[in-house]
Amino acid sequence: MTGDEDVLTAALAEFVKVFDDVCDTIPSNLGSAGILSRVLNGQASTEVRRLVPLDERRRLGAFFTPHELADKLADPLRRVRSQVTVLDPCCGAGDLLLAAARALEDPVRRGNVSAELAGVEIVDEFSRVALMRFELLLRTLELNVAGRFSVADGLTARDLDKATHLLLNPPFAAVTSDESCRWAGGKVNGAADFLARTVVRLQVGVEVHAILPDVLRSGSRYRRWRNFIAERLDLDTPEPTGRFDPWTDIDVFILRGLTRDVTTGAPPHEWGPSTAGSTVGDRFDVSVGPLVDYRSPLDGPHVPYLVAKGFPVWGTITAVERTRRFSGRLHQGPIVVIPRTSRPGDPYRARAAVVADPRGIAVENHLLVLRPKHGGLAECRRLLRQLRSEQVNDWLDQVIRCRHLTVSAVGSIPWSPDRDRVR
Repeated sequence: MTGDEDVLTAALAEFVKVFDDVCDTIPSNLGSAGILSRVLNGQASTEVRRLVPLDERRRLGAFFTPHELADKLADPLRRVRSQVTVLDPCCGAGDLLLAAARALEDPVRRGNVSAELAGVEIVDEFSRVALMRFELLLRTLELNVAGRFSVADGLTARDLDKATHLLLNPPFAAVTSDESCRWAGGKVNGAADFLARTVVRLQVGVEVHAILPDVLRSGSRYRRWRNFIAERLDLDTPEPTGRFDPWTDIDVFILRGLTRDVTTGAPPHEWGPSTAGSTVGDRFDVSVGPLVDYRSPLDGPHVPYLVAKGFPVWGTITAVERTRRFSGRLHQGPIVVIPRTSRPGDPYRARAAVVADPRGIAVENHLLVLRPKHGGLAECRRLLRQLRSEQVNDWLDQVIRCRHLTVSAVGSIPWSPDRDRVR
């Protein structure tokens, strides 16, 4: 066993011991409300962050769902009216199944619902803690709900064909796509892979509720994945929920859908807000700068070279001063350039400048290039006024919450010539 494996083994053993010790100290009358609240809500996440190194947490996918987000995901279970089997095929320390039990409390007490909850987890120590927490919650609620926890790879879980409801917060780390993958090749987001490989094994009519990284909803690379999922689920409108938690700088959304018969054809589905009017993409050709500095060879003529760092935001660049050898595609002003790096909460999601330099310009790939289809420099300046508006910030916060702007997101911005408000 390597040193890293020794460290992980010791950390996981300590993780289990923490909950063994806490559960032993809780009296039989369950009077320690503060201890109970910690054990059933945030303590699993706190302890795994304290004990397990970040690299190992990423490898294991050990980012446990905050109880507020878990409760939000499980909320539709409050309205069930029949027997349910709720499955979490990568249950971690059980947060989603605890939320499911809380949501089912009233339906079960009314006597018209029977429920079974099943968790599958590949890490034995996490599964053991999930069972402890689940049994403690049932004692607290005095609720008669069956629960089963097993140690296995959730992608091969046997219980998938029995599920009526699937709750899922899959690992987000990159994985190598399966050879049979129809929507991508090479390295892909693990959450996309897990959901795609899971939904094909579910019966028709299963409710799927999943927490997923926003890049799957809005990233250009995952367009084919979105089509794949929409073929197999009758989807509700995806619901962006902001950052996963204060320690994880990833925005997430909730996906809900009902598994469907794929032979009937997929209905059209919008993964983000839509507009019936004119858009930026109707008036500008939007593309990514073609020059990748570390990869593009230094050959060809010396040309003006525009980079994302340091250009005058909201200003006009009349002459690009930096130069570089480049034999690829060049852009000529007037154009608008926007840095791709952008995140919710930035004062401006689409910071921009006009480039009026008429020479052929090499533009690095950290910039988006917007070339007016008509109107030249005046049209570029009209676009700058648009991009400084609150309406554009609000739109982009709805459309894309990952850390970079895409061609499709910028092209989708509504064009509002009557509302060119400058802040």
